[in-house]
Amino acid sequence: MAQQRPNILFICTDQQRYDSLGCYGNEYVQTPTIDRLAAEGVLFERCYVQNPVCGPSRQPGDGPLRPQSWAVRQRPSPCPSTSRCWARPSTMAATTAVWWARCTWPPATADAPKRRDDGFSFYQWAHDPSHGSPENQYHRWLKTHHPDLYAAASSQGLGRAGHDPVGFDTMPTEAHYSHWVGDQSVEFLENARDPEKPFFLWVNFYDPHHPFVAP
Repeated sequence: MAQQRPNILFICTDQQRYDSLGCYGNEYVQTPTIDRLAAEGVLFERCYVQNPVCGPSRQPGDGPLRPQSWAVRQRPSPCPSTSRCWARPSTMAATTAVWWARCTWPPATADAPKRRDDGFSFYQWAHDPSHGSPENQYHRWLKTHHPDLYAAASSQGLGRAGHDPVGFDTMPTEAHYSHWVGDQSVEFLENARDPEKPFFLWVNFYDPHHPFVAP
């Protein structure tokens, strides 16, 4: 009998303290969905982040080494092409891999080097909701589905200026970048994946990374 391969959904939030969750005892922040995942799954009580900076913390998640072993000390920073990636089908127990949104690898620049063989069969890059790269998938989606909102936000400037009033941080719920990440992930799970094949889906949310905005 063939061994069953699991489906893996890896949800990653950005710069979120463990004690900001209800499942870890916070009485003031409401996190019902994460609390449910913790109640129905496993709640780790001695799990430590390997680096306090977002980029180095995320990048080694794609391999077995710590940031200092990869010489990854900041973001953006390219990773060694010789490193072993657990997203590759030969490495992990899934055959379809997807990478959504807020991941700082490869470097977040318009002229970033070509992606190496990281094992992901589908990739959507949107490093920052206000980043002006033409590769920003959130901007492409926003232009198509909410052109007036994109025009108003981009008229204030991109990059750091995109966080100013009437920028990308003031989007209504249906156009908010974290809502986009969730919707795109659901779309993959319900319609885009091959139901005959197991999947690995890495969902990277921007929030609650500063500037701490909500729709």
